[in-house]
Amino acid sequence: MPFPTIFLSSDTHHHQHYVILAQAQPACVMAGPENHAFLQFEENSPALARLATIRHKALEPARTISWTTLQTLGVKERAKTFLPSAWQRLFAIQQPQYRELVLEFCSTYEFALSCHDLFDDQAIRFRLGGHDHHLSVAQLGLRMGIYTEAEVQRRCFRRALKQIPNDTATAFWHEIGEGPYNPTVTKATHLRDPFHRYFHRVLAHTIAGRGEGTAVCTLKDLFFLYCLVHTRSDVTWLMR
Repeated sequence: MPFPTIFLSSDTHHHQHYVILAQAQPACVMAGPENHAFLQFEENSPALARLATIRHKALEPARTISWTTLQTLGVKERAKTFLPSAWQRLFAIQQPQYRELVLEFCSTYEFALSCHDLFDDQAIRFRLGGHDHHLSVAQLGLRMGIYTEAEVQRRCFRRALKQIPNDTATAFWHEIGEGPYNPTVTKATHLRDPFHRYFHRVLAHTIAGRGEGTAVCTLKDLFFLYCLVHTRSDVTWLMR
């Protein structure tokens, strides 16, 4: 699969394309029959129904930021300042993916939207490797290596922004974009700063979980950009 590129429309870089996302690890398939034991669910269960809707989909390759490309574009140091440590650790993950485990996890994953306690160990539930698991948002961040023990105890982690109100979204768009904002049609090309356009592309292809169709700056994308610009995010919560 070709990796997404950033088109720079300025005269200086006209008709040049830069790959800002590099493949971390290719997707792997575990040895065994097509109907792996990890994908056996009870008949008529929500997990089985969810599996039926996703098992035919291609597994997107994991991607990491190409710091070499950002260096070429002259924004590497700005990017390091722009991305808090937790975000840098997220984008640095380079572990292999196993299709059967991904399908099992996605088929069984549940997040309690009513839970606002980042340390409630019943907030997240899923099955992995044939075993049921439950943990808190904070524990997920720790186990993924995104946060340290000290970081999850800080006030900024506990008070991280969890959503962006519509009026704030509109005001923020006027701060970084051009024209009116409509989350269903507004293109990322209307972001004034090319740097923000680079990172919209990064977000769309990683944490936002979209494929090649990344032209629109959705409300979720704008929220992620807001969290980065105003440094008010809990990455693990955003990944939920």
